[in-house]
Amino acid sequence: MSILIICTCRRSGGSAPTRNTGCPRLLPPYARLDLADLSHNAPSEADYRPATAVTVAALTQARLADEAAAELTAAEVVRLEAKLNAWRWLLWPLFPPGFAFCLGGLRLAYSPRRGKLHDTDGETVGDFEISMPALTLKEALRNNHLSDLGITMFVRVRLLRRLDPRKVYGLFVLFQFDDYGHLRSPGAFLRWVRAILCDLWPPAVSSH
Repeated sequence: MSILIICTCRRSGGSAPTRNTGCPRLLPPYARLDLADLSHNAPSEADYRPATAVTVAALTQARLADEAAAELTAAEVVRLEAKLNAWRWLLWPLFPPGFAFCLGGLRLAYSPRRGKLHDTDGETVGDFEISMPALTLKEALRNNHLSDLGITMFVRVRLLRRLDPRKVYGLFVLFQFDDYGHLRSPGAFLRWVRAILCDLWPPAVSSH
């Protein structure tokens, strides 16, 4: 289920399309948004098809069991290290002592100076810790989308010294550049920059 924040006002009369009038509202779940005029419609709650309590309990227990059994492989540690090293030159001045990933009983510390991940044997090190189930990180690495970790509700960040939290959020923004391949080659980087510039200054459309 996703909820989108947009400037809308709700009309009386149920789920009829609602147009932008300038006051902020939350769109209802499962809404369809028309990007042309920002109108939307959504199914009524009577049309929802929720899972039964038994199904939810079974799925929850299965997920918890998978998370308890999950362990990072050596290949996955190398892949995570490579993702971090893509921004090593920037992470070093931002977080000189480094930071750590807490994955259940495993604590992996990253040193930007050395460009290496290592097991701290439970010791707390670095500027902050990113805590999550190991299975969550395994899935993000498998999908090559570490930036998705920044929007999940079960990833916790623990600051170990006075630090602007926006710097930590910036780490996930940097992940996104690599996730989408903007740094894969000079050509990919230039195409990304060009796309941004076209969004900021779209070409004028001549009228005839």
